[in-house]
Amino acid sequence: MKRIFIHAILVAIAITAFADSPSQQGRLIIIGGSALSEDTRESMFKYADGGPEKVRMLIIPHADMSNRGSLNRTARAFRNHGAHVEVMDCPPKDLDLPKNLAKLDGVNVIFFSGGSPTALVNALQGTQFLERIRELHQAGATICGTSEGATVLSKIMLAGDGNHKVPKGKDPETFGVIEVGNVDLADGFGFMPEAIIDPHFVVRKRMNRLLSAMQDRPDLLGLGIDENTAIDVDLNNGTFEVLGARSVIVVKPLYKRGETPRFEVMQLRKGHTYEYRSE
Repeated sequence: MKRIFIHAILVAIAITAFADSPSQQGRLIIIGGSALSEDTRESMFKYADGGPEKVRMLIIPHADMSNRGSLNRTARAFRNHGAHVEVMDCPPKDLDLPKNLAKLDGVNVIFFSGGSPTALVNALQGTQFLERIRELHQAGATICGTSEGATVLSKIMLAGDGNHKVPKGKDPETFGVIEVGNVDLADGFGFMPEAIIDPHFVVRKRMNRLLSAMQDRPDLLGLGIDENTAIDVDLNNGTFEVLGARSVIVVKPLYKRGETPRFEVMQLRKGHTYEYRSE
């Protein structure tokens, strides 16, 4: 009991580390996959007061824990820029052990790496560990996700390719039709509840996939984020800014369920801002 009480005090101290703006949610840095652009990395770090040396990052690898070499390279790259970095290297069943919950103490940047969105959600959903992450985010910590680690940040996420039809001779990623039920949707972590996020978007030709998801959920915004590209989301005012080298495609449904599907499609590039909560 004494050990648990001490840990609770440490978590409270960690949360009060963001006292400069206690009512402000932290940022989301949502990355389309592949390499990080310099401005994306800078945005991941800049909301930790004091510069990179004040960054305490925890990498959550549970979307795919098999590629240790890639995880080590990712952690090393962040350390080379001055951040203090740890990798949450434990099986999902151990996340709620006191020694692992304690790894969140003082963390101000959480990074979800890529792999399987379903594996990541299954590992964390319903855990004290995820609730502690939510508390830190509410108090100002930055949440980052890349590739399928970005997919899970929405409330309704792309979880699989459902019954989609692959045109003869085409890559399995290619969607031959746009229709309801073409993709599998599931509950994500809900950090950005207004949108469905689709990474690797232009490179992997995922427009048909996203339009199919929009037909299932015309109440949501579609965000296709290409590789080497990210968005810096300000949840407090409902806007985001595009970072990186390529494009973000915004798909906005202009109809209600049961009506003929109509969409507004926008291509945004570095420096463009978008007010996603305008209506």
